[in-house]
Amino acid sequence: MPGDGADHWATPSPNSVKVNVDAAMFEDTHSFGFSMVARDCCGVLIQGKTVCRQGHVDPSLAEAMEVREALSWIKSYPWQNVTLETDSLVVVQALRRSMDMISLFGLVIKDCKNFLATMCNVSIFFVKRSANSVAHAFARASSSYPDCTFSLGDVPTVLLPMLVAEVQV
Repeated sequence: MPGDGADHWATPSPNSVKVNVDAAMFEDTHSFGFSMVARDCCGVLIQGKTVCRQGHVDPSLAEAMEVREALSWIKSYPWQNVTLETDSLVVVQALRRSMDMISLFGLVIKDCKNFLATMCNVSIFFVKRSANSVAHAFARASSSYPDCTFSLGDVPTVLLPMLVAEVQV
């Protein structure tokens, strides 16, 4: 689909928000985390969110859960014209298929489709990991900052260089 496969992050169009999402697995603590990073048309952080959950899940399920969480999060804001980007091709392909899947992954995808059916202003695209590096860094940080929401003024200093570097590319 046009818009898929970007290999570097780009700002969204004016009056739009781009939300990048990613998941991370933490084998040593039997947990997983995910992140959502919303930025404006200048690349400035609007808000970032990290979530950490206990348990061992398949990476594709974690990626689907992260998209579901992001859609719920997006729905709670009055943002118009939202582009959601993930580096999980499996999730994007599943969301674009019309058939239902009988599995936990399929149930989460169905939840995502239900969210999308009520949100006319959200588009989802697959991007390469290199275009998703900030969301990846936030997801990795979710074990240290579980269930946190950040604005530009209170982003952990360890994550700031990644935000700045991606906008300057």
